[in-house]
Formats: sequence, C-alpha cells, structure tokens
Amino acid sequence: MNPALLRLTQRYINRRLFQSLLFVLGIALGVAVGVAIDLANTSASRAFSLSVDSVSGQTTHQVVGGPGGLPTDLYRELRVDLGLQTSAPVIESYVSGPEGRALRLLGVDPLAEAPFRSYLNTGTNSGSAEGLYALITTPHTVLISEDLAAALDLVSGDTFALQTRTQADVEVQVAGIMRSDDDSSAQAFDNLLLADIATAQELTGQPDRITRIDLILPDDYDLALIESRLPPGAALTTPNASSEALTQMTDAFELNLRALSLLALIVGTFLIYNTVTFSVVQRRQVIGILRSLGTTRRQVFALILSEALILGIIGTGLGLGLGIIMGQGAVRLVAQTINDLYFRVSVQTVTIDPLVLLKGGAIGLTASVVAAIVPSLEATRTPPAGVMRRSSVEQGARRLLPYVSGSAVVLVGVGVLLLRLPTDNVLASFTALFIILFGCALLTP
Repeated sequence: MNPALLRLTQRYINRRLFQSLLFVLGIALGVAVGVAIDLANTSASRAFSLSVDSVSGQTTHQVVGGPGGLPTDLYRELRVDLGLQTSAPVIESYVSGPEGRALRLLGVDPLAEAPFRSYLNTGTNSGSAEGLYALITTPHTVLISEDLAAALDLVSGDTFALQTRTQADVEVQVAGIMRSDDDSSAQAFDNLLLADIATAQELTGQPDRITRIDLILPDDYDLALIESRLPPGAALTTPNASSEALTQMTDAFELNLRALSLLALIVGTFLIYNTVTFSVVQRRQVIGILRSLGTTRRQVFALILSEALILGIIGTGLGLGLGIIMGQGAVRLVAQTINDLYFRVSVQTVTIDPLVLLKGGAIGLTASVVAAIVPSLEATRTPPAGVMRRSSVEQGARRLLPYVSGSAVVLVGVGVLLLRLPTDNVLASFTALFIILFGCALLTP
C-alpha cells in the first residue's frame, strides 16, 4: 500500500464517521453475541461437569431406581450378601434455600464415603471430627461450602430454612464448613448441602428410600450378580452414561443458541457489506481519478479492503469486550433455562475460555474481509472513464437484477421444501431457515 493511499483511507474514515461506526457496530454485534453465547454455554457445561464429578467421585458403577428411588434394604443386601464393601448409599434432591437459592441436597453415609468422595476429608472450620460427629448424631444438620457460607452469611452453628418438595420452612443447622483446595472444587460445591443419609431421608419425606447406590467395582467383576438382585425399575449403570444422557438433552438447546449467534453475525455481515458498498459508490469519482493517475487495480482493491480490515479490527475488539460483559448476563439466562427444562446447575461465574475469544476474533475479521471482497472487486472492474459515469452503476445493477431475483426465488423455494421434509433433525431445519433468510435478502434489490 502506498502511504498516500493509506492517508486517503484515514481521511475517508474520519469524514464518514457515522458510516464507519455503522460498520464497527455491525461486526461488534455479531462478535459480541457469538462470544457471549459461547461463554455462557461453556460456563454452564463446565459447571455441570464439575458438579457431576464432585458428586460421582471415584464411582465406577451406580444402581439407580425410578422416581421412587430404591429400598434401603437393597443397599444392605448388596453390601452384606454380595460382600460389596466399596458401596455407598446416596440421596440426591434439590431444595430451595434463603432468597430462593437453588441448592443441591446430597445425603450420604459418612462412614462409607471415604473411598468415593474426598470432600469429607478436607476438614471444616470447627474441626473435621466435630463437624462429622455433629453431622451423624444431630438431626437436621448439614455441611456447606465456604463460598455458600459467605454468600448466605452463615457460620457453624447457625440455622437457616429450606423449602423441600414435602416440607416448607424446615430448619437445618450448619454442622461445619467444607473448604476446597482449588477453584474448580469450590465452584462444584457452590450449591451443595451435604447431610447424613437419615437427615436427607427426613428432609425429602422418603423414609427407607434412597436415590442410588454408588459402587467401586474391579474391571473383571461379574455384573450379572448385581443385576440379578435388582428390583423392578432399578438398573445398573455408570456415571458417564448418566452424565452423557443429560448432556444429550441440552444439545438441541445449545444448537438453538448457536443459531441465534450465527443470525446476529449474518445481520452484522449485511451491515458491513452495505457500508462498504456505500463507500465505493460515494467515492467512484475519487477512484476514477486515482485510476487515471496510474493507480493499479490491485492498489484500489487493497485500499477498500484495508479500510474494512481496520474497521473490522476495531469492531472485533469492541465485540470481544462487549461479549464478555454480555456473557455475565447470558450465563444466568442459560443456567435458568437449563434449570427450568432439564436439570439443576449452579453457574455463578463466567469461565473465559481463550479459545472462545480466538474463535470470536477470527470470525469477526473473516466476516469483515469476506463482506468487503465483492464491493472491493466492483471498484476495480470499471475502467477509469466508466467510473466517472453514474449510469454504469445503474446499468450493472439492472443486468444483475433478474439473476439475483431468480436466485432468491430458488433459495426460498428450496428452503420451504426442506422445511416440509419429514425429519426431526434440528440442524436440517435451521439450514432451511437460513436458506430462506438469504433468499429474502436477495429479494431486497
């Protein structure tokens, strides 16, 4: 690029500031929405994985029941009759805490927990032995995480009210505070209430019932021995199978959000394309003069494309910053929707993944350049004398109009036919909708 041409670029951006801001806004909009939704999805998925891992621990297999759970006698039978010493009963439920906060209630047998989960070995602020002793011997006592205690302004010995499925305003006492060794564990324990199995049964209103039985089995163990003892409705599974089933439930939801971010990027791309097209039309005389003075087609192409790249860099930078800010709000909306439709997940912070930012930046710059290529090529095709005539623009547009309109009709028709196909594939439906969207856009001229 000649320095004089770069000065022309700077002068044009300064003189057409509002138009340049429209370009920046278009790319910032697409990048911000895409980054915000990706951050929200990543944060929610990470919180769910941490939550599952914290509860599963070293478990290799699980015996799970239906909505009514499993009889407590089944745990005794597996442990005594089959000799499965590395087994632990678990009650898992969701309750509502102070200020309507969603909390995960986990009822365990502290004497059987050591091989499975390590959080009982991390100690409490009142001493590990005292906290565990109170948890076992005192009814309606729970252990809570350090972050949850700080959020609810609680210390050991304090009481607070819970709303369960069967009871309203039931009081529980804090037996101790669980401290985590790292940030990942802290986030996993953020909404966790740990109770003795008897307390959990009383809170959930299901005496003599448990949610599941966790097992640690050797690789060569005969699973048929366990399956033969299971009552109707019970099944032997693995933690990975359960988490994968829950993950699959949210795949379509995440696809919806990604389609929404792609739609925002398409809107931004149209803004970029129109803005660059306007800039070429407005400067046809300047471009004609430059071509008459010896400026090559390649230099004119680089002139228009460099403006798009400069504004694209600015818009992408703003979009990344705005996306992180929007992600704070988006993650709460995503988590609330998952809680309402699928399962409980607590997401209090946004996990900023560098790969998400790199992808957002690459998409923003690519969209800026791709949207500017067609107007840039248009600026180089007309000879210098033809550039000075406005009629050449109108003639070119009229020649293209039948082809553009015909393509629009074909795209809309193809999209409608795809929507009428008897399929449950969400991706195919979104593809059809975007084809119709492009077809309608081509009808605009």
